[in-house]
Amino acid sequence: LCSVGVTMTTIRAGIADSSRQSAQFAARKHIGQTRRDKTTPYVVHLARVAARVAKYGSDYEDAAWLHDTIEDTDTTARELMAAGFSRATVEAVVLLTKLKTSGTPFSISYYLEKIRDNDIARQVKIADMIDNLADSPTDEQFHRYIRGISYLAGHSNQPE
Repeated sequence: LCSVGVTMTTIRAGIADSSRQSAQFAARKHIGQTRRDKTTPYVVHLARVAARVAKYGSDYEDAAWLHDTIEDTDTTARELMAAGFSRATVEAVVLLTKLKTSGTPFSISYYLEKIRDNDIARQVKIADMIDNLADSPTDEQFHRYIRGISYLAGHSNQPE
């Protein structure tokens, strides 16, 4: 049983029967990937994040399913657009992608600042960090997620 009361069978059935193209797309792209425990399929995380933001609308739910596709697979923003996902969804996914730029250190502050101004990306990232808190984070990750959630929720003026 997953942390939000969803069984693997339910997740598999939901993806198979889903009218959500994003769930099916993400399941194909993340096939074989697992969470930190090396056994939980990565799609479980995506399902939990999507469940947390579905109440806000389809662009939020789609962005949640797709939020790691560019970062963790060979997917491109152009491919997401060609697959028929809305511009709002793709823009949020691009913002949620931690770019791997050679020679430039990654800045969590810059990353969170650009997410904060896009409601879809902000809500998905908050849901993502909440789910990551339930996945045995290190002490450093725990504190980073709490600071990030606080910043994105408007309770702090500093992302770090």
